[in-house]
Amino acid sequence: MKAIFLVDNIPAIEMFIPIIRKLPVTWDILAVNYYVWNKKGQEEIEQFLKKMSLKTIDVDRLHDIEKLLLQEKPNIVVLSRDTTSSAEEDFVKYCRSMHIPTLLVPHGVWSPEERKIWAVGRASAWIKHVHELELQGIRLIKTGGFSCRYLISSGLFYLRRDLKPKPTFDGHGGCSKIAVFGNAIKELLISEGVNPSSINVTGNPKFDILYSVKASGNNSKLRQTLGISNDEKVIVLLTDYLVEIGLWTVKQREQFIMAIVEAVNKLPMCKLVIKIHPLSENEEDYLKIVKNDSIQPIICRNVSLPELLNTCNLAITVMSTAGLEAMAMGKILMVVNLFNNLSPFNENGGAVVVRKKEGLLPALKVVVCEGLDNVMKEKADKYVYQQAYIQDGKAASRIANLIMEMAKNQKSA
Repeated sequence: MKAIFLVDNIPAIEMFIPIIRKLPVTWDILAVNYYVWNKKGQEEIEQFLKKMSLKTIDVDRLHDIEKLLLQEKPNIVVLSRDTTSSAEEDFVKYCRSMHIPTLLVPHGVWSPEERKIWAVGRASAWIKHVHELELQGIRLIKTGGFSCRYLISSGLFYLRRDLKPKPTFDGHGGCSKIAVFGNAIKELLISEGVNPSSINVTGNPKFDILYSVKASGNNSKLRQTLGISNDEKVIVLLTDYLVEIGLWTVKQREQFIMAIVEAVNKLPMCKLVIKIHPLSENEEDYLKIVKNDSIQPIICRNVSLPELLNTCNLAITVMSTAGLEAMAMGKILMVVNLFNNLSPFNENGGAVVVRKKEGLLPALKVVVCEGLDNVMKEKADKYVYQQAYIQDGKAASRIANLIMEMAKNQKSA
C-alpha cells in the first residue's frame, strides 16, 4: 500500500507523524511538500521532513499533478487543508477522476461565526477579504524573498474561489472523507450541506501528544531550559499570524503585545512566555516591540508546545488553535480580544474573555490568584469534548485505521 501526505507547513507534518507511525511498516509513505511561497520556507519544510525520515518528491513534479499520481499510484492521499491552494484543488480533482480516495485531517479550529458572516453578509465580507489579501501581498513585497509568480497565481486562485455564488469553506474541497476534531465540527459541516457519511469524528493527533505529556507531569526540564524558577508562575501568550494575513496592522500587534507585557509585569512572581506562531511569524518582530521593556518576556518559536502548555499556569490567545490545546491540558484560557476579532473561544466555552486594555490586569489578578470556578471548569471540559472529542491518546490510531480501511476499499474496487 502507498499513501501520499500533502504538507505545506511544519505543524501539519507534526500532526501527520503520529498517524504515519500507526500505519503498517510495509506501507510506502510519500510526503509531498507543496509550499512554494519562497525558497527559505520550502527548504525548512524539506529539512524537517528529512529529520523525520520521510521520503519526499522533487517539487518540480508538482507542475503536473496528474502525471505525478499516475506514476506514484497511491492508494490514498491525505491532506490537512483542502481549499487554500490550487495544488490542493488539483490533487482532489485528479484523485477523484482516478478513483483514489482522499482524506482531510484538519490541523486547525474552524470558526462558525466567521463562516456565518461569509454566508450572510457576503458582499461586505468579500470586500474585507480582498483588502486582507492586498495587505498580505504588500507585506510579502516588503519582506522580499518570495515567489512573484506564486503571489500572483495565489491571488487569482483566492479571487476565483471567493467569487463563487456559494462560499467555499474548509471541508468543502471535495475530499472522500474528513476526520474532524470533534462533534462540533461535524455538526457545522452537516449544517453546511456536507454528507454526514463522509465525516468521521476521530479527535486529532496533536491532542495525543498533549495527553502523553500531561500524564508525565514533569515540567522542571523546560523551566530550567527557559531560565524560569519553580517559584514563578508561567503565563504563555499564544500568538497567531494576524499581521501576516492582513487582519491586524503592525501597530495593532505592538499595542496588543505591550498591553499584555505591561499587565503581566505588574503581577508578582509571574513570567511571560511569548510562543510565536511557527508558520509565518518572526521572533525579530517581537524582540523589537519589547526591546525597551525593563522586564523582558521570553520569546520562543521552536519550543515544544505540549511541554510549554504543561508548564504554564495560564494561556492567553486571540484565536489560535493552541488555545484549545491548552484547555485540553486543563489549563485556564484567557482570550484578550482588544480589536474585536472573531474567535472560536468565548465565555460559554469556559474561556475568560477580556475586550478592553483596562480590564486586563484585574482579570489576570483574579485568574492567577483564584483560578476558575466550578461552573467555568465544567463549561471548559464540555467545550473540549465538543471540539476535540475524547482525550484518550488514541486519535492517531483512529485516523490510521480509517486510512487503512479507505485504502483497502480502493484496492478491492
